[in-house]
Amino acid sequence: MRKSYRRIIEWVVVLVILLSCGGILWWPYKDAEVKPWEQGKDVPESPPAEDRRVYNPHHFSIVAPPRWRCDITPPEADANDPYPTMLLRPKTTFARRCASIYIETQDKVPSVLAEYRKTEFQGQPACFKIETGPGTFDDPPGFHYSLYFERSSRWYHMGYVGLLHQEELPPMVQQYLDTFRVEESPQQKDGL
Repeated sequence: MRKSYRRIIEWVVVLVILLSCGGILWWPYKDAEVKPWEQGKDVPESPPAEDRRVYNPHHFSIVAPPRWRCDITPPEADANDPYPTMLLRPKTTFARRCASIYIETQDKVPSVLAEYRKTEFQGQPACFKIETGPGTFDDPPGFHYSLYFERSSRWYHMGYVGLLHQEELPPMVQQYLDTFRVEESPQQKDGL
């Protein structure tokens, strides 16, 4: 009898320890804004869909990959801000390094174009550059695609930064970059 009572106590102690460890490990996920199963992928797996198009109040837009968040600076149209930007990043449960797509506007011809190779983007002239970096034991490899192009008398700088070990932009990311467009401003719509 004494032996079985001791066995029951051992199992209760083991069960309490296991449940405590499980609770400690689950707690951050329970309160997380983005659940682990809702995180975005650094390289999107599904093609662009128009219902995920995000708009900058400075009259440009792009389709966001699934489960990516979009940060716009400034959040409202502001004539005093000369360089409005848009930053798209995968949603993550915890802060970590992840991929991003960025777009920023520039009023004049960028001075760095001599360092870039000529290409076409959406059937018009553009300049691009790819930079890669090897990974180390505590730092993943780096990949940076940078593209400059002009639309409606304004220069745009668009890019993709990823934790990839490759020499070319992933084709699915290119599909998302190709969804960029300049939107008509209210003055253009009214014919002003």
